[in-house]
Amino acid sequence: MSISTSTSIRRSSLVAASQIDPNDSTFSVDIDYNQLPQQKLDSIIEICLKQMILYYKGEKTHMYELAESIKKGIDKDLAELENNNKELQAISVDAEGGEKRVDGSTWHVICGSSFGSYVSHQQKNIVLFRIGGISFLIFKHC
Repeated sequence: MSISTSTSIRRSSLVAASQIDPNDSTFSVDIDYNQLPQQKLDSIIEICLKQMILYYKGEKTHMYELAESIKKGIDKDLAELENNNKELQAISVDAEGGEKRVDGSTWHVICGSSFGSYVSHQQKNIVLFRIGGISFLIFKHC
């Protein structure tokens, strides 16, 4: 019985997905915590909205697929953005006071309707926000 119920819910959401409007209140963004520069934040939210539309259309069937596709988009877009803008690059200061770029760091994406977390992250590289009923925790860790 529960299988037919979930199947009908999934079918009805697929039918509704054909009428998705990204300007709908379902896709309103509520930022709970942010340390990202505005350029990075705008890019991440745009990527998440595009992937959410694909999720609701049924092209992505699980949250882990949604998280993986968002991570790939972030890796591509933000690497390009950071390479073009020195202010957005992750910089560390060594013992002598010299600055060097931090390489080898990676973005992590956690999404779902309910989760808890305790993470370490690079300074100014974390955001927690909601789009509709799905929360996103996105951070960069070295």
